[in-house]
Amino acid sequence: KELLTYLPNLEEVDLGSGLSVDEIRELQELFPGLRINSRITLSGTEYVLTDPIQDFSELNKSDINAAIDFLSLSNNTETIKVSEEIGLENIEKMAEVCPAAVFDCEIDAYGKTVNLNSEELNLRHIPVDDDGAFVRRLLPLMRNCVLLDMDSCGVDSETMAGIRDDFPEIKVV
Repeated sequence: KELLTYLPNLEEVDLGSGLSVDEIRELQELFPGLRINSRITLSGTEYVLTDPIQDFSELNKSDINAAIDFLSLSNNTETIKVSEEIGLENIEKMAEVCPAAVFDCEIDAYGKTVNLNSEELNLRHIPVDDDGAFVRRLLPLMRNCVLLDMDSCGVDSETMAGIRDDFPEIKVV
């Protein structure tokens, strides 16, 4: 940290591994113009902070919070690969800290397998018994989605209108 104060024109530094998330965050706050790269090992896999694709598909549940903290340091993450086993609530937390990243993950939605990276969520003729509550959780994670088909799903017109209003960038049928 002290050495970096003597290098005011430095644009990028690779700190390797061994620093905690809090230490990296502190350096980012002290040197906001400096691109900081670091590594962390979770579930036996090394992750590089500046990699645009973070593959957490083999992540152990015990490392989920550390992965979320690590992602919160990155402004370069474009794609996050995860497994449904980490839980939708943890995927939502990752989405909070990486608002621009797309998710590559297969999720069971009402008995149908859906990839969160899809451009379409097709639930046509699939019974939706929660008035679309699960759909409302999925759509913010489906950042490439442009079409939601819930024709003949058993969801009433008023609820469908609410989904249309909440997600105006998605065509809802």
